[in-house]
Amino acid sequence: MQQWHGDDAPFTTHHERTHLLTDLLRVRRDGGELLAPLEHTGAFTRMLVAVVDADEPRVIGDAWITRLADGAETHRVVSGVESALRAAVRSERTFRELGVDWAQ
Repeated sequence: MQQWHGDDAPFTTHHERTHLLTDLLRVRRDGGELLAPLEHTGAFTRMLVAVVDADEPRVIGDAWITRLADGAETHRVVSGVESALRAAVRSERTFRELGVDWAQ
């Protein structure tokens, strides 16, 4: 796992997967609380509806992509994606609505 530090630095984290259907069946069988109670999933549900209702994805042109080699792996980095993502989250707007060049 590689991490960078700083306000604008990207980072990677790894988390164990939780199977929510298994958790639901466990609660139905044994009682107790769900790991993700329905009243806490509103933001995820709104995001999912927005993704389902959105226009078809478009290919980002090569002019906006940098390929970085890291040993045997190659990463593709979209120019300005970190700042565009922050702006999209803050404003609750899509990249296209924000006028991000590579999303047009």
